[in-house]
Amino acid sequence: MNSSQATDPCKSPLRRRKLLVLLAGVLLQAQGFAATVPDLYVAQVPVTETSSAGLDDAFSRALAEVLVKLTGRRDPLANPGVRAAIGSATVLVSQYQLADGGSLRVQFDPLALRRRLDTANLPVWADERPVTLVMLVGLSAPLDAAGVPVPGALASEGQLVLDTAASRGLPVALSLSPEGAPDAGGDGLELARAEAARLGTDLILVGQRAPVSGTAAWRWTLLDDNGRSEWQGDAAQGVHQLADQLAARYAVAAAASSRLRLEVLGVNSFADYGRLQDHLRSVGVIETLDIASLRGDRIVYELTVRGGASQLRDALALKAVLVPVAPAGSIDVGAADMVYRLGSAP
Repeated sequence: MNSSQATDPCKSPLRRRKLLVLLAGVLLQAQGFAATVPDLYVAQVPVTETSSAGLDDAFSRALAEVLVKLTGRRDPLANPGVRAAIGSATVLVSQYQLADGGSLRVQFDPLALRRRLDTANLPVWADERPVTLVMLVGLSAPLDAAGVPVPGALASEGQLVLDTAASRGLPVALSLSPEGAPDAGGDGLELARAEAARLGTDLILVGQRAPVSGTAAWRWTLLDDNGRSEWQGDAAQGVHQLADQLAARYAVAAAASSRLRLEVLGVNSFADYGRLQDHLRSVGVIETLDIASLRGDRIVYELTVRGGASQLRDALALKAVLVPVAPAGSIDVGAADMVYRLGSAP
């Protein structure tokens, strides 16, 4: 190996690997490919005065940011009827405090705000959300002498991806692939698939620079269980479009609630029962949970679900606790709308 090969980060496997370091946005390590997004009911906004009027204005701006994260919509307050149904932001504040840099950290009461969202018939996106690997092809972070990315040194496009994801409440893992990396492939998809498999994320968004009308833009490719979709736009638009698609699938309004019967097999002990109960109570689309019948290792639940069977299937698929099975072995023919088996404890 000659000296030029040894120092080229695109040709050195070790350095190339270190260029693919995770740059965390809202990412949390999670079972399956889901993450619990923190601080969904919190926003930090600039504030110039702490008078009553100044605080009310800051609360309104903070609420607007929180609603974007909760509903999955870019501008949920655009409709005057929705604004009227949501009402004053001030009465929804549970606590606030001045932060460094002349900003105000505002936390809203989750139950009170959810009631207002239901009154306005706005969708609600649970805090358990899919994690997406976002790979930017042709972008890299500066390396130190050891070949490790310099902390905080990130190109503006990469930072824009992280900031936009945070504003939408979207868990992402950001990975950088330098132009011309031998295993990146023409569009970076093969390298992205390998990285997603290593990290345990099933959703992949690859951005590659593409000149459009003389300006630097990005060509985006999303790979998920629905197949492949593509669009063009800058770094912010790439994440916004991703969030729009995921919110259309996972965020549901209360008016769309329905009753479903869920049968779970493989509940063989009190420990299994406790684990199952804890899991179902954590599923955001499940509003009420009642046991309809018990027999052997099987439990049938009566559920009230925001949305229907497809929304519940998507929510249960976010963590590998319950595994879907064919309904042929249910307790009674037609007793359950959905049948699952409790998986092994981690």
